[in-house]
Amino acid sequence: MMNDQQGHAKLMPPRPRAVVHRDRLQRLLREASDAGVVWMSAPAGYGKTTLAADFANRFHGPCLWYRLDPGDEDPTCLFRLLRQAAERAGGAPGVALPEFSTAVLPNASALSPQFFGPLGACLGGDGLVVLDDYQELPSDAPLHALVAAGLEVLPEGLLVLVISRTSPPPDFVRLRCASRLAQVTRRDLRLTKDEASQIIDLRFHDVDPALAGRLHEQSEGWAAGLVLLCEQMRDGTCRVTP
Repeated sequence: MMNDQQGHAKLMPPRPRAVVHRDRLQRLLREASDAGVVWMSAPAGYGKTTLAADFANRFHGPCLWYRLDPGDEDPTCLFRLLRQAAERAGGAPGVALPEFSTAVLPNASALSPQFFGPLGACLGGDGLVVLDDYQELPSDAPLHALVAAGLEVLPEGLLVLVISRTSPPPDFVRLRCASRLAQVTRRDLRLTKDEASQIIDLRFHDVDPALAGRLHEQSEGWAAGLVLLCEQMRDGTCRVTP
């Protein structure tokens, strides 16, 4: 059983101390938001969650953040914590979200629209829902069908941003076929030379542009790799190819 502190942590977006505002990706997310659901996928270290947190911080409207983990296979836990997250996010007052007991587990996917529809109304017509760490759900988890069914009934104007290390599971094919799911991939998330220079500037000052360019090339646009190279350069163990 999850305690209140653990549940609270799942509803809190990260608060990075130093962020490079990747404006081109902010624009890409805004453009992709016309679909209603944006699936952002890439391996670890590409800055997905940091980008999403920055996007949420700039978002004009109520924001609901939910970090998934393997324990979310229990739909009643998901519904309960999403209800708490909606209360934290604010939005339209007076909208009651249904409460489901363990007795509904066999029919959770069918009942999902009865929860996600009011959830969209609760957040109003300009809300943001972020589902972080979606890859933590097992590939055969029944929750995939539950979430996909819920997203199909969310009102127009509400944006759902899913963060994952993997592509959308088969349960989301209806959303994709209906052009209601846009994707942001590793190719989009690779650092540009300018973004890499900004990250380097957060750690050093007056770095030679040629050296910054070589660090960018050696990291191949992988944010975590670039940070690692910077740390190695700080302690003198960095080996940057000419």
